[in-house]
Amino acid sequence: MDSATTITTRLNDFMKQEGLSLSQFAQKIGLNIGTLSYILNGNRTLSIEQLDLITECMGLAKGYFYNQYFEEVLVESTPNWRRIKPFIYGCAEIGNWDLIHKAVQLLLDTLVYSSHLFDVAEDFYKSGKKEAAIILYENVALSERNQHSERLALCQYRLFICKLGNDQRKKLSSSNTI
Repeated sequence: MDSATTITTRLNDFMKQEGLSLSQFAQKIGLNIGTLSYILNGNRTLSIEQLDLITECMGLAKGYFYNQYFEEVLVESTPNWRRIKPFIYGCAEIGNWDLIHKAVQLLLDTLVYSSHLFDVAEDFYKSGKKEAAIILYENVALSERNQHSERLALCQYRLFICKLGNDQRKKLSSSNTI
């Protein structure tokens, strides 16, 4: 895939290759034709949910376009929690820890997102997605290191618990990092 090729270009190419009209493609992926038209013409930003529907329809693995989505949508615009939150969840689902880390970095310049990230970390922790939770807890803890907050203490505690395992050497190592 050429890195200069946009997601919408790839969608248009797919429609031509498959001989699908805009209406047929919209119906196949379950989107309103007007919404799809706005997306393809650059008048509306693609949501991660729409991208997942399109990717599935194209026969590609979930997350296939996530790197490109990150560059085209998330980096090129002002950080937007409504776009980044589903992106983080999607990345956690497919195990793309690098993109979670990059998405979190977009938000940490604004401390208001710290509480949102903490809530998502708690959700990941409770659902057993420890790798994703660790990334979020570490970054929230960094953003709150001068706050002496309850959230900072809970982040440190959760990090300790997440890093515990059956290996006694790892347990000792994780207790020395806190």
